[in-house]
Amino acid sequence: MRLWVSAAAVVAMAGMAWGQGARKPRVYVSATAVTSGHFRAFGIRGTGAGSGASGVDPQRDELVKTVLQRCPQVLVTVDQARADYDLNLQREPNKSVLHKRNKWLLTDRAGDVIAAGSDRSLGGVAKDACKALQRRRSGSI
Repeated sequence: MRLWVSAAAVVAMAGMAWGQGARKPRVYVSATAVTSGHFRAFGIRGTGAGSGASGVDPQRDELVKTVLQRCPQVLVTVDQARADYDLNLQREPNKSVLHKRNKWLLTDRAGDVIAAGSDRSLGGVAKDACKALQRRRSGSI
């Protein structure tokens, strides 16, 4: 009898662990600072259009940290080929801190746009992108 209760408890805990053990979606985070010219169109998986020169934005690491803090249900990866989603950040050039907006775009592996928006803070970008990803994963998008 005692052995049966223990076995039942193990099976019940394994079932709970299986439900909670769903793989976290992998998100690749990229950021580009436009340094001259007009604001550049969003790039999807390395492609883009528009005018202006750009470079890697040092804000990327800060955005990665913020996504990890505010969206613990995702796994941030540095391997874009293994990512389920891309989160692309672009900052407007030559504006004061009060007027600068962080524009963001969330796409899936196929390049389909999940959500896009803008916010003054990286925290707002992470929060909005996380909500969009949660809606997508729950099937409401």
